[in-house]
Amino acid sequence: MAEESLMSIALVKSQSFHTFNTPHNSVSNRNGNNLECRVCEDGFSLGGDKVPRLLFCGHTLCHACLLRLPTLDNNIHCPFDRQPTPVGASGVWGLKKNFALLELLEKLSSSRSDAVLLPEVLIKQRELGISCDEDEDHLAVLYCTVCASHLCLDCSERTHATRTLHKHKRIPLSEKPREKPRCVDHSFHPVEFVCLEEECQAAPLMCFICKDYKHTKHKHVLLEQEAERIRSTISTTTQHIKRVAQELTDSAHKLESVARQLEGSTTDNVGTEPGTGGTAEEARARVKQYFTQLRDQLTRQETQAMTVLDAHIRERLCSIRQQQEDMATLLSQMVAVVVDGERAIQQDDGRLILASRDLSSRLSHVTSQEQQLAQLVSLAPDPAIPITFTKDNRIHIGARIEMRVVTLGLDGAGKTSILFKLKQDEFVSTIPTIGFNVETIEYKNFKACQPNCRLHCISPPFGQAKCIYITLRKL
Repeated sequence: MAEESLMSIALVKSQSFHTFNTPHNSVSNRNGNNLECRVCEDGFSLGGDKVPRLLFCGHTLCHACLLRLPTLDNNIHCPFDRQPTPVGASGVWGLKKNFALLELLEKLSSSRSDAVLLPEVLIKQRELGISCDEDEDHLAVLYCTVCASHLCLDCSERTHATRTLHKHKRIPLSEKPREKPRCVDHSFHPVEFVCLEEECQAAPLMCFICKDYKHTKHKHVLLEQEAERIRSTISTTTQHIKRVAQELTDSAHKLESVARQLEGSTTDNVGTEPGTGGTAEEARARVKQYFTQLRDQLTRQETQAMTVLDAHIRERLCSIRQQQEDMATLLSQMVAVVVDGERAIQQDDGRLILASRDLSSRLSHVTSQEQQLAQLVSLAPDPAIPITFTKDNRIHIGARIEMRVVTLGLDGAGKTSILFKLKQDEFVSTIPTIGFNVETIEYKNFKACQPNCRLHCISPPFGQAKCIYITLRKL
């Protein structure tokens, strides 16, 4: 078996194999292997920035190259055929991975772990930097378990060519069994056991002599088992930490992407064209648009209010002008009657008697208009214009705001009692109301017409006026 192993090593020594994600394989990656990114020419990996991700056009790029590509209108354009691939809020992290390629990478990584005869394994042994025991200028790649010596390929074939030495087991240097440490108290004996007692944790290693005498009746376990358990625990913990670190890295990338989307970029990553603003700028634009619309609405409401006010002023001025004309007409009639009466008094008796009938009718007509004149005099207009604004910014001109209030409720809920309390400031016990009551209530600058109806009354009994409905429920 040893001869066949050495012959296989010699046969594959000149062959070339492709390795991935290692510093010394960049030249191999440029030889056109399908397991590399065609943009950066680096090999794909199972995690990190070299994870393969698929575009809609079918091409596969590594995560790092996708981050460097510019994003236009939430699309990434393939560098080979310029086909767009839409990206969501998570950016590049939302693109699907090439799981078929990842599965192949896992198979290759697992096959390399037990491929003893590959030249990559020999290269790894040389990287350990252990010199050959036969020639110090050579680097050892094999270990003889019988001779306990480190050998290179040439020295192994030369020294173990005899019939006896040919039977020695030679293994790769990476599979060399670990040497057991020597016991502190018995230096001639290796450590074979580990004490599990709490008081022995400062020095738990022991040989078979210490186990029988110094650590009598102590719980113990084989050195290899305890070491393997510790290695498994450490390996599990480190793998967990790596996963957590990868998740933190992905979260950091996502946070960076969110921050970029929030702030917006001034320039693209590759080109020099200015980029679009982020979501913060969009929110600011929405706020500005809202308050612009609010100002426009206030401007329209102000225009409507000014129109109503101007119409009211014109109506009041027309009413005052009409009152002035009426008063001037009555005054001229009175002056004419007074002048004619004084003239008639100064005439002789015959003419006075002849003119008395006409003059009496005129005097009676003027006297009958004294009540109208008194009303005109009493209506001295107030120059102030009382203005009140509603919650929807509508203007109301007048001393009182008129409104309609409808009170609805079940029988005996207290509609009539509340109506008379508001009207007369006292509770009145009444029989159940038949039909409805209509009362006018004045409060501050409000003048309300309030009917109380039963629940089945849908429309108010006073036409098309706007109403405020108050619904009562019997307690």
